[in-house]
Amino acid sequence: GITVQNVKDSTVENVTCARCRSGGLVTTRGVQQLVVRNFTAFENEFDGLACYQTENCTFSGLYLHDNPCAGISLDLGFNNNVVSNAVLTANDLGVFMRASRDNQFYNVSIHNSRNFGVFMAQTEEPTAHGWKPAPQTECVQNSFTNLAASDCGGAAFRVNNTTCTNNIIIRPRFRHSFFIFIAEDRQKEIFFLFQNKFLSRKKISDKVLSQEALFVMLEFKNKILFVGYGAVAQCTLPIFVKHIKTPAKNITVMDFQDRRDVLAPWL
Repeated sequence: GITVQNVKDSTVENVTCARCRSGGLVTTRGVQQLVVRNFTAFENEFDGLACYQTENCTFSGLYLHDNPCAGISLDLGFNNNVVSNAVLTANDLGVFMRASRDNQFYNVSIHNSRNFGVFMAQTEEPTAHGWKPAPQTECVQNSFTNLAASDCGGAAFRVNNTTCTNNIIIRPRFRHSFFIFIAEDRQKEIFFLFQNKFLSRKKISDKVLSQEALFVMLEFKNKILFVGYGAVAQCTLPIFVKHIKTPAKNITVMDFQDRRDVLAPWL
């Protein structure tokens, strides 16, 4: 296949990699501002596209199919990249993600994955007390717009660790695959902003999950404390009230100033 290392301001365009001894295309060791267009990879030994230590790059027009591992594998610092117009078919996983931040995915279609459509996780490392999540390796602040997944062997979108937060899914379509959150600590919940609604960890649908789908409002019975009522809190409180079922008596605002005027709509 093709391996790109420590490269800046380069282009890979109109390339097909098939039956290679490693992945189709591998980017690593500080790749920046790489542009990949119209790339096809199939029947390689591992992944169709694998990106590590890769930042500020764009990947578009991808057709990655029939690879024994992932169509796209992202790890070890895949940050601030854009992936668009990608078709991932008949791979073991559609997208595998760890240690990935602030990436944008547009119009990614995943079909017939043997396992998950998207698998998002944090790296784990051995310690004296067993395997523990490695710091700064979670997936956070990634967005998926027009994500489609169908006929996956596992969940269309699986989040494996509660530390993977602040990720957004906009206008998804999941057919014949269910959407699932997995938390290693059952006392915790993972939250995604999904069609401007908050969903908890559970199976939502085993048929079709589309823009028009209706969701049950999440019930949250614990106490909520706002320390200060500035701009961020003023934006957050209406979201809680609109999308999360919680008694008003459980919400407390603590501020050094008298904020009753701006809190009037909620009193």
